Amino acid sequence: MVRKCDICGKEYNLAKWEYESGKRKYCSKECSSIGFNKKVSGIGKYGGKITCKCEFCGKEFLARRYQVSRGKGKFCSRSCTSKSFKGEKAHNWKNGAVTGVDFIRKSIQYKEWRQKVFIRDRFTCQICNDDTGGNLHAHHIKKLSVLLQECLDYMPLFKIELSAMLYTPLWDISNGRTLCKLCHKQVHKHI
Repeated sequence: MVRKCDICGKEYNLAKWEYESGKRKYCSKECSSIGFNKKVSGIGKYGGKITCKCEFCGKEFLARRYQVSRGKGKFCSRSCTSKSFKGEKAHNWKNGAVTGVDFIRKSIQYKEWRQKVFIRDRFTCQICNDDTGGNLHAHHIKKLSVLLQECLDYMPLFKIELSAMLYTPLWDISNGRTLCKLCHKQVHKHI
Protein backbone atom coordinates (compact mmCIF):
# COMPACT_ATOMS: atom_id res chain seq x y z
CA MET A 1 0.00 0.00 0.00
CA VAL A 2 1.16 3.54 -0.74
CA ARG A 3 0.43 6.60 1.36
CA LYS A 4 1.41 10.27 1.10
CA CYS A 5 3.37 11.71 4.08
CA ASP A 6 1.38 14.32 6.02
CA ILE A 7 4.51 16.48 6.51
CA CYS A 8 6.71 16.36 3.38
CA GLY A 9 4.19 14.99 0.84
CA LYS A 10 6.52 12.17 -0.22
CA GLU A 11 4.86 8.83 -1.08
CA TYR A 12 5.97 5.76 0.90
CA ASN A 13 5.13 2.07 1.13
CA LEU A 14 3.54 0.43 4.15
CA ALA A 15 1.95 -2.87 5.09
CA LYS A 16 -1.78 -3.42 4.64
CA TRP A 17 -2.41 -3.55 8.42
CA GLU A 18 -0.52 -0.25 8.90
CA TYR A 19 -2.60 1.37 6.20
CA GLU A 20 -5.91 0.06 7.60
CA SER A 21 -5.08 0.99 11.21
CA GLY A 22 -4.09 4.52 10.16
CA LYS A 23 -1.17 4.48 12.59
CA ARG A 24 1.71 5.32 10.28
CA LYS A 25 1.10 8.78 8.86
CA TYR A 26 4.71 9.80 8.21
CA CYS A 27 7.42 8.52 5.88
CA SER A 28 10.31 8.78 8.36
CA LYS A 29 11.26 9.41 11.99
CA GLU A 30 12.14 13.01 11.12
CA CYS A 31 8.66 13.70 9.71
CA SER A 32 7.09 11.88 12.67
CA SER A 33 9.00 14.15 15.07
CA ILE A 34 7.85 17.26 13.19
CA GLY A 35 4.25 15.98 13.26
CA PHE A 36 4.43 15.32 17.00
CA ASN A 37 5.84 18.81 17.69
CA LYS A 38 3.02 20.38 15.67
CA LYS A 39 0.47 18.40 17.67
CA VAL A 40 1.99 19.53 20.99
CA SER A 41 2.35 23.15 19.91
CA GLY A 42 -1.33 23.50 19.06
CA ILE A 43 -1.69 22.67 15.41
CA GLY A 44 -2.87 19.10 16.10
CA LYS A 45 -6.11 17.78 17.57
CA TYR A 46 -5.16 17.88 21.29
CA GLY A 47 -2.08 20.11 21.34
CA GLY A 48 -1.67 23.71 22.41
CA LYS A 49 -2.99 25.67 25.29
CA ILE A 50 -6.29 27.41 25.83
CA THR A 51 -7.34 30.14 28.23
CA CYS A 52 -9.35 28.93 31.23
CA LYS A 53 -10.78 30.59 34.32
CA CYS A 54 -9.78 29.20 37.73
CA GLU A 55 -12.84 27.77 39.52
CA PHE A 56 -11.48 28.90 42.91
CA CYS A 57 -9.97 32.38 42.49
CA GLY A 58 -11.38 33.41 39.08
CA LYS A 59 -7.94 34.19 37.61
CA GLU A 60 -7.39 33.43 33.92
CA PHE A 61 -4.61 30.95 33.09
CA LEU A 62 -3.36 28.79 30.22
CA ALA A 63 -4.13 25.06 30.37
CA ARG A 64 -3.20 22.31 27.96
CA ARG A 65 -6.04 21.48 25.60
CA TYR A 66 -5.79 17.73 26.25
CA GLN A 67 -6.09 18.27 30.02
CA VAL A 68 -9.23 20.32 29.60
CA SER A 69 -10.68 17.67 27.25
CA ARG A 70 -10.15 15.12 30.08
CA GLY A 71 -11.94 17.23 32.68
CA LYS A 72 -8.79 18.70 34.23
CA GLY A 73 -7.37 22.21 34.01
CA LYS A 74 -9.94 23.73 36.38
CA PHE A 75 -7.52 25.48 38.75
CA CYS A 76 -4.64 27.86 38.13
CA SER A 77 -2.34 26.36 40.80
CA ARG A 78 -1.94 23.54 43.29
CA SER A 79 -2.76 26.00 46.02
CA CYS A 80 -6.16 26.80 44.49
CA THR A 81 -6.79 23.08 43.91
CA SER A 82 -6.20 22.20 47.57
CA LYS A 83 -8.12 25.22 48.88
CA SER A 84 -11.14 24.31 46.73
CA PHE A 85 -11.56 20.95 48.50
CA LYS A 86 -11.50 22.21 52.10
CA GLY A 87 -14.37 22.80 54.48
CA GLU A 88 -17.84 22.29 53.02
CA LYS A 89 -16.40 21.24 49.66
CA ALA A 90 -14.40 18.34 51.13
CA HIS A 91 -15.64 14.86 50.26
CA ASN A 92 -15.94 13.87 53.92
CA TRP A 93 -17.62 17.06 55.23
CA LYS A 94 -20.07 16.42 58.08
CA ASN A 95 -21.61 19.87 58.72
CA GLY A 96 -18.57 20.98 60.71
CA ALA A 97 -18.97 18.19 63.25
CA VAL A 98 -15.83 16.88 64.91
CA THR A 99 -15.89 13.09 65.13
CA GLY A 100 -15.50 11.37 68.50
CA VAL A 101 -12.01 10.14 67.64
CA ASP A 102 -10.86 13.62 66.59
CA PHE A 103 -12.30 15.10 69.77
CA ILE A 104 -10.49 12.51 71.92
CA ARG A 105 -7.14 12.87 70.16
CA LYS A 106 -7.26 16.64 70.65
CA SER A 107 -8.22 16.42 74.32
CA ILE A 108 -5.85 17.17 77.19
CA GLN A 109 -6.65 13.78 78.72
CA TYR A 110 -5.45 11.98 75.57
CA LYS A 111 -2.24 14.04 75.48
CA GLU A 112 -1.60 13.18 79.12
CA TRP A 113 -2.21 9.45 78.44
CA ARG A 114 0.18 9.61 75.50
CA GLN A 115 2.85 11.36 77.58
CA LYS A 116 2.53 8.77 80.39
CA VAL A 117 2.98 5.93 77.86
CA PHE A 118 6.12 7.63 76.47
CA ILE A 119 7.56 8.17 79.97
CA ARG A 120 6.88 4.58 81.03
CA ASP A 121 8.59 3.29 77.86
CA ARG A 122 11.47 5.79 78.26
CA PHE A 123 10.67 7.46 74.92
CA THR A 124 11.85 4.36 73.04
CA CYS A 125 10.12 2.21 70.43
CA GLN A 126 9.22 -1.10 72.06
CA ILE A 127 9.97 -3.06 68.87
CA CYS A 128 13.16 -1.61 67.35
CA ASN A 129 14.46 0.56 70.24
CA ASP A 130 14.41 3.74 68.13
CA ASP A 131 14.48 6.81 70.37
CA THR A 132 14.43 9.56 67.74
CA GLY A 133 12.40 12.54 68.93
CA GLY A 134 9.32 13.44 66.88
CA ASN A 135 9.25 9.92 65.43
CA LEU A 136 7.29 8.24 68.22
CA HIS A 137 3.62 7.25 68.39
CA ALA A 138 1.53 6.02 71.30
CA HIS A 139 -0.15 2.85 70.03
CA HIS A 140 -3.35 1.43 71.53
CA ILE A 141 -2.89 -2.31 72.03
CA LYS A 142 -6.66 -2.72 72.12
CA LYS A 143 -7.92 -0.61 69.20
CA LEU A 144 -9.29 2.84 69.96
CA SER A 145 -12.36 2.08 67.82
CA VAL A 146 -13.09 -1.03 69.93
CA LEU A 147 -12.68 0.97 73.15
CA LEU A 148 -15.04 3.66 71.84
CA GLN A 149 -17.66 1.06 70.94
CA GLU A 150 -17.36 -0.43 74.46
CA CYS A 151 -17.70 3.09 75.81
CA LEU A 152 -20.92 3.65 73.84
CA ASP A 153 -22.27 0.27 75.00
CA TYR A 154 -21.37 1.06 78.61
CA MET A 155 -22.88 4.57 78.58
CA PRO A 156 -25.43 4.69 75.72
CA LEU A 157 -27.24 7.82 76.95
CA PHE A 158 -24.15 10.06 76.89
CA LYS A 159 -22.53 11.70 73.90
CA ILE A 160 -19.33 9.95 72.84
CA GLU A 161 -17.21 12.95 73.86
CA LEU A 162 -18.45 12.89 77.45
CA SER A 163 -18.60 9.12 77.89
CA ALA A 164 -15.04 8.76 76.53
CA MET A 165 -13.70 11.17 79.13
CA LEU A 166 -15.38 9.10 81.88
CA TYR A 167 -14.51 5.63 80.55
CA THR A 168 -11.38 4.56 82.51
CA PRO A 169 -10.23 1.65 80.27
CA LEU A 170 -9.66 4.23 77.53
CA TRP A 171 -7.06 6.00 79.68
CA ASP A 172 -5.29 2.91 81.08
CA ILE A 173 -1.59 3.20 80.17
CA SER A 174 -1.21 -0.59 80.19
CA ASN A 175 -3.23 -0.50 76.94
CA GLY A 176 -0.59 1.67 75.27
CA ARG A 177 2.94 1.21 74.04
CA THR A 178 5.47 3.45 72.38
CA LEU A 179 6.26 2.69 68.74
CA CYS A 180 8.25 4.55 66.10
CA LYS A 181 6.38 5.69 63.00
CA LEU A 182 7.64 2.77 60.86
CA CYS A 183 6.88 0.03 63.45
CA HIS A 184 3.45 1.57 64.09
CA LYS A 185 2.67 1.33 60.38
CA GLN A 186 3.86 -2.31 60.32
CA VAL A 187 1.74 -3.22 63.37
CA HIS A 188 -1.39 -1.80 61.68
CA LYS A 189 -0.65 -3.71 58.46
CA HIS A 190 -0.76 -6.99 60.38
CA ILE A 191 -3.89 -6.24 62.43
